[in-house]
Amino acid sequence: MNKPLKIMVVDDESAVRNVVVGLLARRGWHVDGVDNARKGFEEIRRGDYDLVLTDINMPGINGMEFLRMVKEEKPGLPVIFITGYPSIDLAVEAMKKGAADFLAKPFKAEQLEITVRKAVDAARDSGDGADAAAGGRTVEPRGDTSRHRLEDKIKELSILHTISEMLDDVSTKEDIFKMSMDLALIISGAERSFIMIYEKRQREFVVRAATGYDGPEPTGMVFSAAQGPLGGLVDGKRHIYVDAGTVLDPLLSRAGGSAKDEALFVMTMLINKEVVAALGLTGMDRTRRFTDDEMTLLQNLVGKVALKLENLALTENIYASILSTVHVLINALDARDTYTKEHSNRVTSYALEIASGYGVDQDTLDCISFAGPLHDIGKIGVRDSVLLKEGPFLPDEKETMKSHVLRGEEILKPLNLLDSEKAVVLHHHEHYNGNGYPMGLRGDEIPIAARIFSVADTFDAMTSTRPYRKALKASVARAEIIRCAGTQFDPLVVEAFLETEFLRHFDDRPRKDG
Repeated sequence: MNKPLKIMVVDDESAVRNVVVGLLARRGWHVDGVDNARKGFEEIRRGDYDLVLTDINMPGINGMEFLRMVKEEKPGLPVIFITGYPSIDLAVEAMKKGAADFLAKPFKAEQLEITVRKAVDAARDSGDGADAAAGGRTVEPRGDTSRHRLEDKIKELSILHTISEMLDDVSTKEDIFKMSMDLALIISGAERSFIMIYEKRQREFVVRAATGYDGPEPTGMVFSAAQGPLGGLVDGKRHIYVDAGTVLDPLLSRAGGSAKDEALFVMTMLINKEVVAALGLTGMDRTRRFTDDEMTLLQNLVGKVALKLENLALTENIYASILSTVHVLINALDARDTYTKEHSNRVTSYALEIASGYGVDQDTLDCISFAGPLHDIGKIGVRDSVLLKEGPFLPDEKETMKSHVLRGEEILKPLNLLDSEKAVVLHHHEHYNGNGYPMGLRGDEIPIAARIFSVADTFDAMTSTRPYRKALKASVARAEIIRCAGTQFDPLVVEAFLETEFLRHFDDRPRKDG
């Protein structure tokens, strides 16, 4: 009977070390964990280990120096680095110095086991393993084998880098799907790929994205997981190979082509150990089976995609919750002062028309549309005696009222608004000549969205009835805005304002604003 593997784990982070030790021990292997390289080296000199896993960045003796020490003492002992995504330069240096492999964080238990077994088997096959070292043999790796191993590892790490970096650059679900399919095709050499979302309640997989199909894409197709090939995926299988002749045939062949010689591969994406989606690959010979390296890369890809989707869903839920809270505050403010809500909606509408005439880009239009209704949210913190006062403000009351822009910015902080969206809330009372508030910005220092909102806000304030005065006619408000062009307002924004349809057809009849 073969003796169980004896493994050393070296990592100064106890959480990582304990997890790795626990995962490996569950396989029936003897695993020792230490928190620093010096202690690990002493244990290795005394013990007969089959493999070492070590972190790179450790206090005292780092992973690279530890590798050198191990290779001088026991050249045949395989060493695997556990680390974040290493640079290619670091990978080349480590492989040249004898590292057997890299295991990139975060990793799954099956990836850990595959990497360990592969490194031990490779060392034994080449005659360089721990058995050889224990027997006094110090056979150096053959040149060709070492070179090919280095080339293969650099290729693998390059793909891992690509997976990480490319997925980091996308933020929408559609882009995540497209990127993951493109990367899967690169890894596998398949011709076509698709993403299916698992609908747990219906026990169905729905194709949400596809690429590489000559004819109509299968997007929207629904396949039951209650029976048939996909059933195994929701019952614990991580991946399946499916030959032609099943209900999944619509996913196989090109339009008008034959699927009889094709195979289909599907791998699940898990969040909290539950299937949420699956990556499919086809356009491969029916005898095609992926290598361990390809499976490792595909597992890494679907793991990264699942994590990205989980983070996206979490962000959307948090954002929706915060936004819901903000709207509750808006409704509370509206209950105190109905003018504020109607005013905010009108100003947003006016600002969007001015912005279109000014020629701003879509991002600015979007920021006005989103932030406009929130621009006076800070008034929720202004006491009623000031907010609802029927008459001119005293100096201290005026300062209290001015504070609403700062209060608004503070209230909206959890939303992580874009700078342009914050500007609408914080700077819509700045003046073009620098005499506004809260920061006294002037000219182009004031973001364009805020300059536009300032004109729209002032026009609506003048043409609305308030407890302390009646609404002014549009012609009077128009003349006042023209008079203040270059002092309070951006002259070019005023020009755009003068060309708007809402101004041309403004109804001077009184409105009920509260």
